[in-house]
Amino acid sequence: RHTMMFVEPSLRERLLDRHRQIGPMSQLHDLQTIDVFDVRDRISTLKPKLLLLRGMKDPGNPPMYEREIHAAVPGSRYIELDDAGHFPPTEIPQRVNALIEEFVATL
Repeated sequence: RHTMMFVEPSLRERLLDRHRQIGPMSQLHDLQTIDVFDVRDRISTLKPKLLLLRGMKDPGNPPMYEREIHAAVPGSRYIELDDAGHFPPTEIPQRVNALIEEFVATL
């Protein structure tokens, strides 16, 4: 609930209901996969253009993660979103969509 603090309340409740239906093992498997999925040694070889959006009010992730990827991937674009937390597409969808459309237009 704390991670979703900036998500519109009715959407947050629907998402939490879905999370309860799926159960905690899904989140455990997600976190375990993230822990073993380390591609830092080859991230600089990424060819597609990359847009990194960072919600600065995210209580769970330090901003250096996205900055590290940005520094390693040539031509990537990194944007800090002061008005978003962990779920920018659901918290500020109009702004995120505009940023994605702007980025896609440059491809």
